[in-house]
Amino acid sequence: MKFNSEITVLDCTFRDGGYYNNWDYKPKLVSKYLSALKEAKVDHIELGFRTVSQKNYLGPFAYTAEDLLDSLDLKGLSIGIMINGKDIVDLNSTKVSPAKYFFPNLKKSKLKFVRFACHLHEIPAMRETLDFLKGEGITVGLNLMQSTGKTSNEIENISREVESWKNTDVFYFADSLGNMNPAQLKEIVSTIRKGWTGPLGFHGHNNQGKALENTLEAIHNGVTWLDATVLGMGRGAGNTKIEYLLAELKKAGVEKYSAKPIFELVAQEFDPLMKKYGWGENVYYYLGAEYGIHPTYIQEFLSLYNENGQKILDGLEILKKSNSNSFSRTRLQEITNANQNHKSEGDAGTVERFSNDVVLILGGGESIADHAKIIQSLKLKNPNFLTINLNAHNFIDEACIDLYASCNSSRIFTEWKELSTKQQPILLPKATLQSTLAEEVSKKTVVDYGICVTGNKFDVSKSVGTLPNEVVAQYAIAFANAIGAKTILLAGFDGYDRYSPKQREMIEFFEIYNSQSGRAKLLAITPTSYPVVQGSAYDPHLFEVLK
Repeated sequence: MKFNSEITVLDCTFRDGGYYNNWDYKPKLVSKYLSALKEAKVDHIELGFRTVSQKNYLGPFAYTAEDLLDSLDLKGLSIGIMINGKDIVDLNSTKVSPAKYFFPNLKKSKLKFVRFACHLHEIPAMRETLDFLKGEGITVGLNLMQSTGKTSNEIENISREVESWKNTDVFYFADSLGNMNPAQLKEIVSTIRKGWTGPLGFHGHNNQGKALENTLEAIHNGVTWLDATVLGMGRGAGNTKIEYLLAELKKAGVEKYSAKPIFELVAQEFDPLMKKYGWGENVYYYLGAEYGIHPTYIQEFLSLYNENGQKILDGLEILKKSNSNSFSRTRLQEITNANQNHKSEGDAGTVERFSNDVVLILGGGESIADHAKIIQSLKLKNPNFLTINLNAHNFIDEACIDLYASCNSSRIFTEWKELSTKQQPILLPKATLQSTLAEEVSKKTVVDYGICVTGNKFDVSKSVGTLPNEVVAQYAIAFANAIGAKTILLAGFDGYDRYSPKQREMIEFFEIYNSQSGRAKLLAITPTSYPVVQGSAYDPHLFEVLK
């Protein structure tokens, strides 16, 4: 079937993909990306957001400031940005002009278009800013989010209202939860058309693997503006893959695009990025779409529970019982705490077996391999150090290890084959063990220290450590405090990617720990990104750092 020759393709890779890397792209990638899209003859490139100031680090493409645009070779490209409708609403509430805040020098800007992503109730607040941009000759787009959750009357009325403003060039609707089917898509187009006569756009999500299918279906229903991203990079399961879309358009007779440069860009740059960040459809995104759950919940679950699919399913079961089509970090914390909340008492006599002033905890960071010799030397020179290894395998000689530790029942299960071969005792909370494993564990020498996961709390008793998270590093630190250690040396505590929920989880733990008095002093002896005192395993006066 031949498609309308008026098709317009908009790539929003850097804007939507920024949810994985905090909108922080390397200059080499930026250059290759822009060059490939230019060669592919993509009509518009949405480079990023223009957002209000945040209290956490966001990369340059979260703000897409004029200085950034001026630093890039944008010749021959139509460049735009997206603004969240909520930011406009918030600025209006503080009597700050969004036009002045976001566009202080628009006449000299390289921007060709601006889009606004809005929930339906936010759209009326956009009018004044849209008027300003239209008056300055900027192409204006309005994106209706979560369109499947609105009534026909609501959609028809807002479409008619936007039409009456005469300041909007294209009206988009988004399949925000990735659960739209062809019949729903056709119905939404029909409803919008009762009030809006201008160009229509569609932004698909791939939660159920239907993003491309729905985009092509949108074309059949008269939609002419199409969103897509390189390799589908985007929040959660991602978006329509632009390389596939351009190839399909070519087959349907739209000759102006070329997918080849994008395929080359995928092979050289985006395939490695996908392996690193892991966007794309899977069973959890599929179920989330079925349940009407915002995909950011699944994205966070995957990072927190990547070794335990059952916990992800449990989280989805909790979320589906309430309205979860908008993401809330507070709600996420409630869910993860509910998903982890348990208490298992250990053997109160356990801690009496140990009287070590210094505990050396070996994490799983790559720095362990780099500094294995000096770590081993430190232990051999100080045999009274209690050394706890948090991994069933790493680069430290077993003769230098006193205990192996594990606290997550699922991880104990998957690691037990290797743990069972160790000569050293295993530090773990026996009461949490799966029944199928309890008998096997009883054959080993176990140091039974209990665990209680409650969220935002750290406390220690002789039988149980109360932790914010079910994380073995936190568990080992609790045990070290329980036995009365004065100093805890941390090796291999490199940290995670700075945008990872696991990194945030550990930073929050150390902040709680550091706020408490009477705890063992923490000293990292290999490089770390965590907020602890940093020393060096190579320093012959290491302990003076803590004085």
